[in-house]
Amino acid sequence: PSLTFSDIAGQCGEEAVLARITRKRSEWAHEKEWRYLTGEVGPKHYLDNALKRVFLGAKAKPEHAERVCDILDQRPTEVLQGKINGYELNFRTIKPAREYEECERVGQGKFEPENHTYVRKGLEQFLEVPYETFLDKCQQIAKQPNLEEICDFDVSVNDTSKLFLQTTFKFRGGRGVYHKYYFDKKLNLA
Repeated sequence: PSLTFSDIAGQCGEEAVLARITRKRSEWAHEKEWRYLTGEVGPKHYLDNALKRVFLGAKAKPEHAERVCDILDQRPTEVLQGKINGYELNFRTIKPAREYEECERVGQGKFEPENHTYVRKGLEQFLEVPYETFLDKCQQIAKQPNLEEICDFDVSVNDTSKLFLQTTFKFRGGRGVYHKYYFDKKLNLA
């Protein structure tokens, strides 16, 4: 929808602005864009692996592109820049995503399965894959740059039994968050 000064100055100004910046024309639906809006001022924090790619426009200034690449240099995020060729817009990678092992760590990446040996037998009975496959999955999760610790894991006992993995992550701003992963018997995310 269009946005005029009277829309902004009216009683529903905030609603008009939100309506304008949260909608796209249907011909752009193929972009599958997510827009992150918040009323808070200042930096936004997220886990490093939440941001997979950044697309820069064809007319982005080189110094801006360089700044974006510098900010995301030690993260698992690919940066692409558009290039106009006739009537086509093509993107090329200007900074590849780093593997987790190459990223700057924020969390400790702590995973100590020996502290949880009391649940091993129950996990082995629950899983339809070898216990070592579970340990490998945990090691992969522990490589995430923001993972502070895999705190606990066990099988939930309710009507739909699932394996859960209790983790803590650390944002670059220092705040910690809890996250639980749920897996089925074949270690597929549930």
